[in-house]
Amino acid sequence: MVISPAIYDTPEWKGLSTSARYIYLYLRTRADSVTGKTFPSLQTLVNDLKMSKNTIIEYMPEIEKSGLMVKEKIPGRWCVYTILPVPKEVVPKEVVPKETGTTPYIGTTPVPNQGHIQIKNISITDNMVIVEKIYQEYPKKVARGQAIKAIKTALKKVGSETLLEAVKKYAVSVRGKDQKFIPHPATWFNGERWLDETPAEAPAEKKSKVGGLCV
Repeated sequence: MVISPAIYDTPEWKGLSTSARYIYLYLRTRADSVTGKTFPSLQTLVNDLKMSKNTIIEYMPEIEKSGLMVKEKIPGRWCVYTILPVPKEVVPKEVVPKETGTTPYIGTTPVPNQGHIQIKNISITDNMVIVEKIYQEYPKKVARGQAIKAIKTALKKVGSETLLEAVKKYAVSVRGKDQKFIPHPATWFNGERWLDETPAEAPAEKKSKVGGLCV
């Protein structure tokens, strides 16, 4: 689900603590772009956010109280989190130069008489959450720095939802495979391997009768 920079100016966002913001951005980036729903288990949240279970449980009510999210508990299954639209959240207008041949200026200090336009700095927190999630979904965790750089480059060529889905499918296809036969993440992303035909999926593991935990 796309995050508009305008949300950072809303009272709902400003009222959240740092930890609550981090959790909210994670849930929003993985939420369906149409329904706004996502349903990660508690363990998935722990693994992806690198936060303890108690911390996640502590800050979830804060996000709900803000009106940014609604949580629905399904007995014996995961929670379903629905990201709600924010009334004041609007897509910012396109920034164009005041004069022909000039370049827009992005910053906090206006530059007079040069045709520059002053706009607010845009937080990159949401983008980093997406990059981190894609990295965590990849089936081999090595050379993190190079991998993150390669993912950022890949996101300039393909949408985040498409890339994430391709990584998930690839991870399923190599499940149970010896790690030495799985390419390093930087190699996979730099080689635009998301365009490859996905190999036949590995046999699915027998599912437990007990579902994930809801927080």
